[in-house]
Amino acid sequence: MGNPPKRVVYQKLIRRYFKKSGEIKSEEAAQLRFDLYQCWERFGIDHPKCNHLVPKFDRGWAIEMSNRERF
Repeated sequence: MGNPPKRVVYQKLIRRYFKKSGEIKSEEAAQLRFDLYQCWERFGIDHPKCNHLVPKFDRGWAIEMSNRERF
């Protein structure tokens, strides 16, 4: 038997990539983002009561970026 067609190989690689990229989302990162969004919905964007959540949002973003780089 010969080698499989390139399109079959590419389809398998693409399928594997999207299957794994869906798994890299962290529950912790999602929760940190959700907390800030909830505060914004309650008080409005850039309200002083939400300022303590901005560093947590940045940490959640950093977690997702490091997971993507690791993948």
